[in-house]
Formats: sequence, C-alpha cells, structure tokens
Amino acid sequence: MIPSPVEMPALKGSFKHVVFADSTRMGRRPLNFATLPISPPMGNTLPPEAKGFVQWLFEQSGLNLSCYREDTLARRLPACLRMLRVHSVAGARKALEENRGLLESAIGSLVIGVTSFFRDAAVFEFLAAHALPLGSESGRTLRIWSLGCSDGQEIYSIAMLLAEMSCLDRAELLGTDCRIEAIRRARRGIYSRREIESLPPALLRQYFTASEDAFELNQPVRSAVHWRTADATQLIEPGAWDLIVCRNLAMYLAPMCSTELWRNLSNGLRPGGYLVVGKAEHLGIAGLRPVASCIFQKNPRLNGTTLR
Repeated sequence: MIPSPVEMPALKGSFKHVVFADSTRMGRRPLNFATLPISPPMGNTLPPEAKGFVQWLFEQSGLNLSCYREDTLARRLPACLRMLRVHSVAGARKALEENRGLLESAIGSLVIGVTSFFRDAAVFEFLAAHALPLGSESGRTLRIWSLGCSDGQEIYSIAMLLAEMSCLDRAELLGTDCRIEAIRRARRGIYSRREIESLPPALLRQYFTASEDAFELNQPVRSAVHWRTADATQLIEPGAWDLIVCRNLAMYLAPMCSTELWRNLSNGLRPGGYLVVGKAEHLGIAGLRPVASCIFQKNPRLNGTTLR
C-alpha cells in the first residue's frame, strides 16, 4: 500500500537554500504554434466586437488568442465585464485604457486557474512512491515543472513531499502561469483557511504559520520554488524534466494547440520521466504510456526527440 502524505514521518532538521538555474540552462526556443492550422471555433463563439476586445486584451498581456478556445472565452466574458463593473466590451476597453492596473485582473477573469493542495490524493501517493524517489536514488538533481501552476498549491504540495523525504535540497522546482497576479500570489505563499482545508493536519502544522485567518508557508519551502510568468502557447524550451504537472490547462486550448503542447511536453521530459494531466484530458502521443490515473510516463528508451 502506498503511504499517503499524512502518514509520512515529519521531517527533522533544517532545510538548505536551493539555488535554481534559470536562463543559463534553458534554451529560448518558442514553440511554433503560429504555423498550426487552428480548428474552427465551436458553439457559443465570440461575436466580432467581443472578439476584437478579447484580442486587444490578450495582446496587452502577450497572449496568443488564436490558440485559445473561443467558446470558453465567450462563457467567461460576462465575468470580466462584471469585474470591471461595465455593461459592454466598449465600456470594458475604456475602463482598461483609463486604468491599466486592471489589466491583470481582467486577464485573470478570462483565463481562470483552479487548484488546491494535494488535489486528487491518489496522484500524490503515486508521485511519492514512484516519481519523487528518482532524485534520492540517482543522486542527481530532481527537476520538476508545474505548468499553469495558478496560485502554487500543487508545486508547493510536491515541495512538502520532497521535504518529508529529506531531498528538497536536491530538487529544482519551477512554477509558470500566464497570469502575473497568480504568480505574485504563489510567490507570497499565503493562503486562506478555506484554501488549506485539503492539507493533511501534520503538514499544516509542520510547514505553515497561522496569522488570523491566513496561513503562511514557511520560508524554506517557499524559497525552494522558482516562479516565472509564461504563456503555455509560447513556452521556452526547458530541457530535461523528471516530472511535469500540467493539469486542466490543455482543455482551454484549441485542439491543434493542445496536441502540440503535449508533444512538446513529452519532448521536454527526461526518458522515464512523468507527466501529470487532468482527469478529463486524454493524450494520444506516441512514447507516453499511462501508468496511473492522470499520470503518463515517457518511454525510457526515447532520446528526447519530438515525436510526430
């Protein structure tokens, strides 16, 4: 039986500060999404005026609208207008041009992120038993990337598991999201009582400090994660990763873009590495085999070339 996070012994002793390589180890090669044939929009698409506004808003944030599903954006647009307290896209653009400080919140209302600590316990039980021991067994640095990390709960969950295994100081952890506001909040590591409900009590006591209704993640774990703002459709080639977590992000992309995303994430995995996806996401990429619910492993014999 795979031990659950709450059953793991509490980590004794202090942590070491982790120095993370960034651009010096990552070649800057944007994915070539621009040449992909985008599928026709599905039902409930954006009317011309609304599409023009969303196109303008995405351009302000450096996002590529053509890679996102219009039906999803159409459903989220009313929330954006409510957030801006306007009744039309013309009013929304005027509000944003007059107060550009609202741009981050406007993008956040269209491109939402949903996450939680230890979401889907079976996934973390598998990672603790199979994926995370890779670093301690091999003696090399374990490289982990959370793509579309939202407010950081999932990558912090992994960091706590590594701390419980006494190998956090031999790991590189990276969280990326296209929303500046989400990355800023993830870097702070402060969560409400509702947001920490899914945490095992032992880990909450070990790694968080309570302050009124907020809980702050302890600095050693917080400093073990590096953060970067990045759009999933304009990725920087990261090199070889032992574990990539990309859950419920591809479902918001146009079909051809999501397929290209999976191919490039597969290419970014080290042979034998693991990819974690959402429950509703299905991969058909050669060289990735399902090993558990939501978890795929790259064929250990592959040399890392992109599969077509």
